[in-house]
Amino acid sequence: MHTGMKWGGWAVLVALTAMMTVFATPASAATGPTATLNLGTLTVDGTAERDVVLVRIEADRVTMDVGFDGTVEAEFPRSEVQRVQVFGNGGDDGMSVFGTGPLPVTVNGGLGNDSVGALGDFSSTGAGDAPTTLIGEDGNDFLGSSTPG
Repeated sequence: MHTGMKWGGWAVLVALTAMMTVFATPASAATGPTATLNLGTLTVDGTAERDVVLVRIEADRVTMDVGFDGTVEAEFPRSEVQRVQVFGNGGDDGMSVFGTGPLPVTVNGGLGNDSVGALGDFSSTGAGDAPTTLIGEDGNDFLGSSTPG
């Protein structure tokens, strides 16, 4: 079993149900966003407060950086991730996904005045890219996307 998590202050829970679920959460679950990989879907959930989250899709891994400070709080093998969903929930959030293209991506800012963005892989033509969906919901939101093709 591969959890793929960085330990830097984060607790890792591995729950076995009918299928394996990997769950990464800060030591105090109420203090920050969480990342869960279940049946190929990576779900990042923000809190009711302001969250700043970067999800980076790379060739061999998918990472979550809370605070956009370069620290990887959660990491998953790219081969196990089939789609990415990011939910800001409440607060005036900043949610970004870099490396869109090979995976379907949905980013939903939720309630609040959110900045939601996606940046594609410009080393490709964009032909055959999976859909990227950005949703603002209530509030005065900024949605930005830059993808090839």
